[in-house]
Amino acid sequence: MTQPQVATVPAAVEAALSAQQVTTAKECGARFFNSKIEAIETARVYAKEVIGIEPSYDQWEQGRINWCNGYVEANPENTGNAADAEWKRFVALLHDLFGVDPVKPKSENKAAVKKREERSDKLQKLVEHYTQNGQKTARELEGLRMAAFEQAAKGNSAAEKMADELKKVIRVINSEENKELGAQRAELRKQVRAAAGKCTSLDRLQQALDILDEENAFVFDDSEEDEDES
Repeated sequence: MTQPQVATVPAAVEAALSAQQVTTAKECGARFFNSKIEAIETARVYAKEVIGIEPSYDQWEQGRINWCNGYVEANPENTGNAADAEWKRFVALLHDLFGVDPVKPKSENKAAVKKREERSDKLQKLVEHYTQNGQKTARELEGLRMAAFEQAAKGNSAAEKMADELKKVIRVINSEENKELGAQRAELRKQVRAAAGKCTSLDRLQQALDILDEENAFVFDDSEEDEDES
């Protein structure tokens, strides 16, 4: 059985620490490891027994509130802001370990749904207004936004509002363009895989590998294969 490797410390460095300091340093390493194990177990219990993998809005919010309450009660000197910051770190751990979506679910409350629909309609009208139904690109709108910033700096409140609206519109356009490019890449990857599977020429396959260098090489994981089959 392979024995775990233990780092060796040069004699000169070890002599700089007392025997008690050496012991304390080892204990700190062990405690840090144990704290990581404890954090993983805490996340596992929370995901399994509190919110699951796909929590509803109410489950997420009630869980968050009580988690933060427990964090503050464990140390009354903690503030609400500190608890909120640690909650974000905890959510990131839930996502990394168990795939829990780190974004708070949307409320299905009728009032909340209506408010989201109203915001969506308002944003869509802004997009149509500033792009003139798609005739202007995100780059052109960014130029308008910078010009509006310059006017806003001179005290023009209307220009300040315009810059804020353009920021939202540009974000929507970029998101839509990214989705479109992502779909195009996915389709081309499928075609490349299909062509490579049929190719019997070593020279052509080698040329393809040379073009697709390591930085841009595709990783054909199981999830991509499942998407292709569907």
